[in-house]
Amino acid sequence: IAGYLYGVSPSDNPQVKEIHCVVLPTQWGTRETVHLPNILPEHESFKVR
Repeated sequence: IAGYLYGVSPSDNPQVKEIHCVVLPTQWGTRETVHLPNILPEHESFKVR
């Protein structure tokens, strides 16, 4: 299973990532390979506020 992580780093600690959203796109594959769409998903929730 593959997913896209969307988030930001806090201004006081750039080594930390705050995950705001996990997207599980349509995918197919085998136990060795996962195929994902060529276009990244877009949604208002993915934008940094």
